[in-house]
Amino acid sequence: NYHFSGTNSLVTEILKSSNKKLEIFKNRFFYSCSKLNLFDKKNEILPCHKNDIEELAEMVCKYFEDEYNGRNNKDFDSILLQVEKQIESNTMWNLKHNWKIKSICSIIQTDNRNPIIGSFFTKRNERNLGHGTALIRTVTNNLLKITNEVWLISDKESITSKKVFNNIGYKPIYETTDVLIK
Repeated sequence: NYHFSGTNSLVTEILKSSNKKLEIFKNRFFYSCSKLNLFDKKNEILPCHKNDIEELAEMVCKYFEDEYNGRNNKDFDSILLQVEKQIESNTMWNLKHNWKIKSICSIIQTDNRNPIIGSFFTKRNERNLGHGTALIRTVTNNLLKITNEVWLISDKESITSKKVFNNIGYKPIYETTDVLIK
């Protein structure tokens, strides 16, 4: 099995003539933000700390489980190493309330210096309370202080994500497709 991904139009064009068995793995929107619509800093949002590493790794594992509907689960030990590196490089942030982690997101640095907000996860029992929105808004605001544009990629089917990201100031740029070639 191989994954082939890119813009929706590119993937569609290239794979039209393919005689391989294809399965769409994930459709997403690629977003860009260069200015926040609103900013309200009332939450404890900071880079993650090594004292929380096991809880953070568990949350990242749950992110992969949720994001890919059980089709891309990750091994806890390998995620633990990844989280440790992200903590060391200040590329994993969390929102805490009463010293408990509610939501996390990672930052991916790119070659052209525009960062991408990577994995983004709010605990299931903490959803729809504004934690994730506050986290993304704060991390985006911090990144916009050092760069002109921040990117993120989100599931095309998630109506809630579209609303949240648009309200923050992100604009969809194009659709991406990830195809599994068997």
